[in-house]
Amino acid sequence: MAESGHTLVNPPNPVSASSRRHLHAVGLVAVGLLLGLLLASALGRPSAAAEPAATPLPAKTVYIDVAGLGKRNSAEKRINEIHAAMAAQGYVCVDLSVYTENGDLEGFFATYRKE
Repeated sequence: MAESGHTLVNPPNPVSASSRRHLHAVGLVAVGLLLGLLLASALGRPSAAAEPAATPLPAKTVYIDVAGLGKRNSAEKRINEIHAAMAAQGYVCVDLSVYTENGDLEGFFATYRKE
């Protein structure tokens, strides 16, 4: 390959030395803030190993069948009856899911937790 006589010269850096120092300082401050937030977060709450395991409260899931009921308000009446019976035993409803087949209401799954 023939020498062309041209030498490659690095162009001057358009960022001045004081600007580079400023950017460096801003970067260090950002890293320091991030580390401080992580440290504060870690110190703010105890680790899972330090916490005793919570004893789960007893729970029950009950299927409430309303497929054979003819009236619309019968489903509400049946749910209220089950809720009252479970409340008398010290349970509170925490979830109620509708169960359908082919678009028809068949029943409900109710989950209760002991209080």
